[in-house]
Amino acid sequence: MLVLARVLLRTLSPRPVYRSRRAGPEHDPLYRVIHRHLAPFLAWADARERPIPAHVEQELQAYLACGRAEHGFTWYRCPECDHSLVLPFSCKGRGFCPSCGGRRMNQLAANLVDHVLPEVPVRQWVLSFPMRVRFLLAWRPELRNEVMGAFLEVVFGWYRERSLRRGESDGRGGAVGVWQLAGGALNLNPHVHALVLDGVYVWDVEAQLPVFRPAPRLGRRQLQCLVERIQARVTRVLRRRVLLDEDAALDPDDGQAELMSAAVLGRGLDGRPVRRRRDLPPRDSERRGLWAWSDWFDLHAGVRISARDREGLERLARYLLRPPLALKRLSELPDGRLSLRLKRPWDDGTTHVLFEPLELLARLSALVPQPRSNLIHYYGVLASRSSWRSQVVPGGEGGGRRSAWIPWATLLSRTFGVDPTICPKCGATLLVRAVVATWGTAHLLLTEVLGHEVAAAAPTRLAPARDSPVDTGWAWA
Repeated sequence: MLVLARVLLRTLSPRPVYRSRRAGPEHDPLYRVIHRHLAPFLAWADARERPIPAHVEQELQAYLACGRAEHGFTWYRCPECDHSLVLPFSCKGRGFCPSCGGRRMNQLAANLVDHVLPEVPVRQWVLSFPMRVRFLLAWRPELRNEVMGAFLEVVFGWYRERSLRRGESDGRGGAVGVWQLAGGALNLNPHVHALVLDGVYVWDVEAQLPVFRPAPRLGRRQLQCLVERIQARVTRVLRRRVLLDEDAALDPDDGQAELMSAAVLGRGLDGRPVRRRRDLPPRDSERRGLWAWSDWFDLHAGVRISARDREGLERLARYLLRPPLALKRLSELPDGRLSLRLKRPWDDGTTHVLFEPLELLARLSALVPQPRSNLIHYYGVLASRSSWRSQVVPGGEGGGRRSAWIPWATLLSRTFGVDPTICPKCGATLLVRAVVATWGTAHLLLTEVLGHEVAAAAPTRLAPARDSPVDTGWAWA
């Protein structure tokens, strides 16, 4: 009777049903490219005596196992009707994996809204850099930390100046800074997105608490002064490290650095610009809103979220933390090339960028961040060592350490309104039956126990390297 009641309830009030992501060569053009061409790509790099770094090769290899049940999975089973759900393991890559990047995007955005950003107005500041600086920022992770600190110190200075004019001293700002390494065409374009509290906190002597004071309206003339200050500060940082001089030589043994240099310039393996497809007529470029620039330093601050719009703030946080590649924009052409549809057409009418398979692998390799390099930083009252942090962040007064990790089922329910732990047949709660981490056990369980629901698959192996790309015309200009 209980099962019948659950089925009847599900029929009367249908709800979204979770469907596991389908990964593999039959569904994923990116998987096919990496599986077929990774070995030739590595052979090409070895032949030039500039091998691909181990962390880049590991990320490319790991993508082939991401979402593939034969490499390990968690087995959920319904205690009422014996319905099974297989949840494959993910690769947890930080570079380009759309699935892992999407999960990290939603998890970090939820954590920022729930536990980091207080209910005050928040403004997004976006800083882009000239072409000559982008490679240095991608190549040197420690330089990115210093540049972001210099940028936000100028922004905090502007907020403090406005606070002092109102007679409020010791105003403290706060920000979450995010490095995005890729542009819309998978070009290497390190730029900063910062969620900055649009005002400062000042100490209230009577209440013995920090109180938020919103900033006055930001104008375009003020933004122009700020971008000129930022340009001067960042240039001093770079010159102090002698990185803008001609003596800053490229490491001849760093294979990723050479790929980074080409990705910054938007060039392929033959040294020429990547091919484009123009489906729209050219249009005049026009910059509107709060936008200022100085010597190719580009600053935008036109997006502001009100204190009560927490859903809008979470959407903005997801935009900051989004992965560089979306599979729905990538397609394989009949001639074997890959077409990447741009999210927004360029001013010259370009709607798609075309890659040869090895060119796409070179772009992906350039976007993989170095190990132990952070892309997210916290400043001001939101920094972990700030004495005001526990009195500012949501729920901070409770104390104690808290993990930013959100369980898979909770995150799916929050993001898509789907509870994957509810059985789609009878409505009971699925329970974890087993966690399988080795290929032999996973293959046996898939074929012998779950063969009626999950098709068995062979272990993922790279396609063998064919003729060396060096011998078939591939060369670096």
